[in-house]
Amino acid sequence: MKRKLLILFSCLIGLFLLANCRTGKLIDGPLNYYLWSNSFDDTIPFKYSCGSSQQFHPQLSWSPSGGGPGDQRARSYVIIMDDPDAIPVAGYIWNHWVLYDIPESMREIKEGVDRIGIFPSIVKRGINSFGDTTYGGPCPPPGSAHHYRFKLYAMNRKELGIGRAATVAQIRAAMLGNIMDSAELIGVFKR
Repeated sequence: MKRKLLILFSCLIGLFLLANCRTGKLIDGPLNYYLWSNSFDDTIPFKYSCGSSQQFHPQLSWSPSGGGPGDQRARSYVIIMDDPDAIPVAGYIWNHWVLYDIPESMREIKEGVDRIGIFPSIVKRGINSFGDTTYGGPCPPPGSAHHYRFKLYAMNRKELGIGRAATVAQIRAAMLGNIMDSAELIGVFKR
């Protein structure tokens, strides 16, 4: 019973945080962020999947459209890559990649292998559903196409005030009341 309540509470927090996200489009708000990748359009290549021996993560770029009323600068960013199509198999949304306290000066993550040293030391990695803090590529059951959401959150704080290797629930709790804007990019992968 406690587990079901925890899952329900986590889902409600997630829905609250995603209320303003729209796939591939600007979000109405003071910043109106764009999020895109030069690594894929709609379909995520095999290179970025769990089948790749290197576990390459795709390139991501973001920027505010700017110039709108009340335009403010974000102080940091959070990126969460997840798979909502995993619910029937895993019983919950599967988190593949979690980065937080990304400095406001960063506007791109270059394609690469997510190992220690690739990001500035202030960038923290959260625990994904694989139980790791590095990128875990798309890995759906054979034959089924899953949608992978790359979600960017512009934060009004330089740091969330939580330590390294936090869970997604801890990160989302720290984000509450601090989200200035958000954007989402979705890629599909099938084995």
